[in-house]
Amino acid sequence: MSKHILIKKPVGEILEEAGLISSGQIHVALIEQSIYTHLKLGEIFALHGWIDQQTADFFAEKIKQLACDDKKQRMGYYFSEAGLLKEKDIKAILDEQEQLGIKFGSLAVLKGYIKQETLTFFLTHFAPESIDTNAIQYLDKTTMNSKRATIVENHEKAILSTQSQVTTHNSYYDLTIHEKITMDDEDLRDEIIWKG
Repeated sequence: MSKHILIKKPVGEILEEAGLISSGQIHVALIEQSIYTHLKLGEIFALHGWIDQQTADFFAEKIKQLACDDKKQRMGYYFSEAGLLKEKDIKAILDEQEQLGIKFGSLAVLKGYIKQETLTFFLTHFAPESIDTNAIQYLDKTTMNSKRATIVENHEKAILSTQSQVTTHNSYYDLTIHEKITMDDEDLRDEIIWKG
């Protein structure tokens, strides 16, 4: 199984495969690690700001534990644990996923939260059965933009309709007592004098 390959790989190689670190950055970090021997490679990446410390820790330790675990998790779980997505990002993706019917990973790529290379890495190692359907799906931006535009249009129409109802309702409360009585009296509806 592809997950078990991760156990033997060095952290720099794993991060490069995930598209989070370049080979040049690994080279620099290895040189610095020979000078600062007390620092781990992931710590050097984080000190440079190339990745967050949470991401370094995930790829150095946690990913190897998850590779041994046969329990399947949702992609959002892995991205959150790796520090690649925050809770608010996950919520935004899930909300949009519900409306558009697009897979979670594809939306994360479309929104620019992660790279396609990172998604492919996680799919390859943790959900190989879904790689064919997910990797290509993000390419159809025209369809996505069209779906988004329709949803936004419908949302704006609903807001305008609600605002119209609120305006009508509030107009009743702007009337004087005499006008309210007149308005409530069916025979005298035409005699309403609005505040000016």
